Amino acid sequence: MKQQEKTNGYAHILKYMGVFGSVQGVIIGLGIIRNKLVAVLIGPAGVGIISLFNSAITLLTNTSNMGLGVSGVRNVSEAYEANDGQRLESAVATLRFWAFFAGFLGMSLCLALSAWLSQITFSDSVHTVDFMLLSPIVALSCITVGEMAILKGARRLRSLAQLTVAGLVLTILITIPLYYIYREAAIVPSLIVAALVQMCVTVVCSFRTFPLRLSWNRQHVRSGGVMIKLGLAFTLAGILGNGADLFIRSFLNSTASIETVGLYNAGYMLSVVYASTLFSALEADFFPRISAVNRLQFTMNVLVNRQIEVGLLIVGPLLVVFVLALPVLVPLLYSSAFAGVVAMVQVLSFNIFFRAISLPLEYIALAKGDSRTYLLLEVAYDLAFVAAVIGGMHLGGLWGVGLCLSAMGGLNLVLVACVVQKKFGYRMRRSVFRNIGLQLPWLALAYATTFVYNLPIYCLVGLMLVGISSYLSVSALRKKTKR
Repeated sequence: MKQQEKTNGYAHILKYMGVFGSVQGVIIGLGIIRNKLVAVLIGPAGVGIISLFNSAITLLTNTSNMGLGVSGVRNVSEAYEANDGQRLESAVATLRFWAFFAGFLGMSLCLALSAWLSQITFSDSVHTVDFMLLSPIVALSCITVGEMAILKGARRLRSLAQLTVAGLVLTILITIPLYYIYREAAIVPSLIVAALVQMCVTVVCSFRTFPLRLSWNRQHVRSGGVMIKLGLAFTLAGILGNGADLFIRSFLNSTASIETVGLYNAGYMLSVVYASTLFSALEADFFPRISAVNRLQFTMNVLVNRQIEVGLLIVGPLLVVFVLALPVLVPLLYSSAFAGVVAMVQVLSFNIFFRAISLPLEYIALAKGDSRTYLLLEVAYDLAFVAAVIGGMHLGGLWGVGLCLSAMGGLNLVLVACVVQKKFGYRMRRSVFRNIGLQLPWLALAYATTFVYNLPIYCLVGLMLVGISSYLSVSALRKKTKR
């Protein structure tokens, strides 16, 4: 019981949000460095080729791995929490069987569809052989996803964080010299090397904890049924999300211009990248823990509420800084030509705030293994997202898009909260509402400050808001972690 309290406490949540937030920040920083170097060495055309290859390979990987990265975590985590060595060994063996099968299936699909992939991505058959050579990446990626799911489920979080950074550093050290020497001819080998390095680093860590035992029996197929069912729902939700995103970009291109699509993409990516830094601990740490206690109603409620509280207290002050610093950040990260997206991202910050509450709630359906509810919630979100972009564009251009997406985020939160309360018995406690009231007003005031055009007053008021919001969060977190 003490161990459970320790791993479900505020200090644990705060620790791993900090760990994975920092790791995600390092990954983003290394990614920027890598992308800049690659762009200089092979130019825009080379970067475009990499983008097209990656898009096709990612689609095949996400389709063939059947959501094992999520559903596998749930199975391993439940076995780990039960402290049953035989059950844990069986869960790991089952996940590995399906990950290897998914890798073989994905690689075979890539080989069979090479000519078609070349035609739809490059409008010619010149890159057919390239896609055939890239097919092992699908298998390597599926194996990596499976082994990472094992590490997450078994709470090897520190190892997971270290190997993620190590894999990226090794990839940069190996691939950049290849690009320097061979330029565009190094694209295919570099992509293969990157996937191989990431798999090797992950496998070394995972096999050290759970040694590989080559065996196969029908039990692996039967026991993987529920896992695959949940994983397929996750995969289908991802496909629907990609479809919604493609529709939105096509809509913006047809009703506005390609420049508008570029601005929207910059603003959306800025928000998504920022949010991924804040929420990266949810998948790596929170989901395995909530999966392990999904049959314990009271414990699950406590865990979800604590995750939301800590998330709000961290996200609140950071969003205040984000909103006020955007006029400087956007030209710094992009260029002055993207200044038109600042207003959209500033109002879109409210959507990030609402996501800090709704995301932990959405994980309840996954932890419970209720694939239908999860899929319905995702479909509702995608439809609302498309409607918000269309309505916002007619209302006020990109600023209207940001406003409508934030309003949609609030409505989505209400919908998700109602569903998980009725379906799974979740209860949001008063302390969550207190923390919303503690931080949301300062975010609203920060947004109001963006309409102040006197620079000294803007800076003075901004510093005051950041100071107050940060002080309130630090004080609240200190009280909670001392309990």
